[in-house]
Amino acid sequence: MNTADRSIARLDLALRRRFTFQEMMPDYSSLREVEGADLSKLLENINWRIALLFDHDH
Repeated sequence: MNTADRSIARLDLALRRRFTFQEMMPDYSSLREVEGADLSKLLENINWRIALLFDHDH
């Protein structure tokens, strides 16, 4: 952890105590195909793999 991370940690805790957080999942349907690549499928698969390999919050 560098010094910038340590200075933000207290602010992060203060915000989390004072506010509620609402999860907002990506809307893949708003993406379109670009040069033959289906971006919605691509990003959905990337996010699925990240959640599988690490966890849902990454």
